[in-house]
Amino acid sequence: MTDQELLIQWWKNKEVKKLCKAFFNINLTSKQENLVSLIAYSEHKRATICCMTRYGKSFCVSMGIILWLIRNHDKKIVLIAPTHEKTMIIRNYIAGFLTWNPVLAELLDIDKKGIERIRKEVSKNRMTFKRNNELRTLTAEGQGQALMGWGSDLCLVDEICDIDYEVYRSKITRMLGDNPESVYIEIGNPNHRDGQMWQHWTNPNWHHVHIDYTIALSEKRISQDFIDEQKSILTDREFGILYRAEFPEESEDQLIHWSWIQEAIKSEKKLIGEVVAGADIAEKGNDTTVLTIGIKDKLTGEYETTKIMHWDQAETMTTVGRIAEAIKEMGIKRITVDSSGIGAGVYSRLQELRSEKVINCIVKDYRGGKSPSNKASQARYLNQKAEAYFNLRELFEKKKIKLIKDNKLVDELTKMKWELTSSMKIKILDPGTSAEDTAEEKSPDYSDSLCYMCWEGGTPSMVIMGGEMFWKKPDASDAADVVSQSKMVSSGSLAGSSLN
Repeated sequence: MTDQELLIQWWKNKEVKKLCKAFFNINLTSKQENLVSLIAYSEHKRATICCMTRYGKSFCVSMGIILWLIRNHDKKIVLIAPTHEKTMIIRNYIAGFLTWNPVLAELLDIDKKGIERIRKEVSKNRMTFKRNNELRTLTAEGQGQALMGWGSDLCLVDEICDIDYEVYRSKITRMLGDNPESVYIEIGNPNHRDGQMWQHWTNPNWHHVHIDYTIALSEKRISQDFIDEQKSILTDREFGILYRAEFPEESEDQLIHWSWIQEAIKSEKKLIGEVVAGADIAEKGNDTTVLTIGIKDKLTGEYETTKIMHWDQAETMTTVGRIAEAIKEMGIKRITVDSSGIGAGVYSRLQELRSEKVINCIVKDYRGGKSPSNKASQARYLNQKAEAYFNLRELFEKKKIKLIKDNKLVDELTKMKWELTSSMKIKILDPGTSAEDTAEEKSPDYSDSLCYMCWEGGTPSMVIMGGEMFWKKPDASDAADVVSQSKMVSSGSLAGSSLN
């Protein structure tokens, strides 16, 4: 069999180890072979590689890129890293292979030969190859403006945990729209759970590759003495990130632990009780109105989510109409509505619909900036938001809540944090609002809606009886007595009124 016939056979059989020996004179370990093959053959459209530090992942990626360029034609590949210096790591490996091997140098689309001409070509941020292929290296620094205007068939992102989520969301993902078969592969150390890598790592639809120090030891890439030395120098958290390639456990300021959320999703409880809901009303362009519906067992105080509805920002009356329809269709008996800002109009109109007997549902208001509900809570919490969210935290901690699986809800819940103010009161921090938080700064619409569903400490609903307005006891059931709080307003005077 000729050399050419052998190469054809290796390509066909995906014998990457033999191909790398032939083109790069490198003997790959089995895990390195998997990494190179993942890129060269691109069999998974979305993949995330969680790898220990100094394993040689950039070296493997460079070989995978070159094999991909050999296999394809009329394609564009984009290599992205957090900084210009980091993009140069993989690019320099590629340049080294192209200048070292004359056969690989023939891939370059250049007229003039010679080592200096080749070196000049491979030093560029854009390399063109024969068969109309292109490799471009870009940086995701700052707001990622350098990423605008480019598309790709294969997008490789290095050190993904160090790239801002908003840059990933609005810039990088957009690159994949030119080709429905585009491939996205990301590589990184699992520094935190506040970004896209953790989302992808916990998404069953993504292909996952995990390489830790035990693999490196078995491949004799590192020694046990070195590992023991690193264990003695590093904290357990640092060692876990760098060498076990594990995402760190939640920090002390984590509001709701990942393990609690998973237990809530896996719970097999089937509750019987009244149908309740929480509505977070969209405030601005990128916000979403979210309506979370569930069941509350009045005897045990447990909750179960059954449905999550959402829609983009809409006119107040449109939102009211959708919520009212859900109340009637789902038999919702109590709904808590964010009455801050634009939500005030939704809350007031739902109260009117109740007074007009269009809906049969208690309507409670929630205002995050309002003072906590009682003196004990006022001493502990900064505001009603902190009180309500710690109520939700307690439900998770005591295993008194069951969730349906919703990726956006899970993502937001894991990013909620808390801190103590100078007056030693608990304050809730939305994702991305603290200086150290790497998450995107965005209103947690899904998390807020769930919090409202489980919160009954708001202004008690008004009830119309014989043309008089009463306040309902906050914790009383529908069958309980009502207490008169104000003298009497004619039933027609409630239109447009607010309980705030």
